[in-house]
Parts: sequence; C-alpha cells; structure tokens
Amino acid sequence: MKKIKIVKNGPYIVQGGIPLQEKIITPNGNAYTLEEGKKLNQGAMYALCRCGKSKNPPFCDGAHTL
Repeated sequence: MKKIKIVKNGPYIVQGGIPLQEKIITPNGNAYTLEEGKKLNQGAMYALCRCGKSKNPPFCDGAHTL
C-alpha cells in the first residue's frame, strides 16, 4: 500500500516504494522549465526531511531532534 505519513515535528514517512526523482528548475526566457534530474535511491520505506538540517537531503537523518 502506497502511503505518506506526516510526523508531527518530524519527517514525511513514505511507504510502498514510491519513486523519488530530482527536478531541476531552469530559466527559459521570461519563464522557467522543469527538467528531469537524477533518480534517487530509496527503499520500500524512507523518511524525507522537512526541517532542512539533514546532512543527507532529501532524506531525514534525525537532525530535527538535536
């Protein structure tokens, strides 16, 4: 079952093997273009950082608890 759980004062817990891929925003004249970036390795379950303090973005390393 695919599911994303938001942990209060913590990360997003992602379950079900939802793929994760980088997106790159590039200027294109007066607008911007969204381009595909690299695919990120993840397991069937992973935690995504919401605090911005992780040393391994976009994945949570528990830095929010420090």
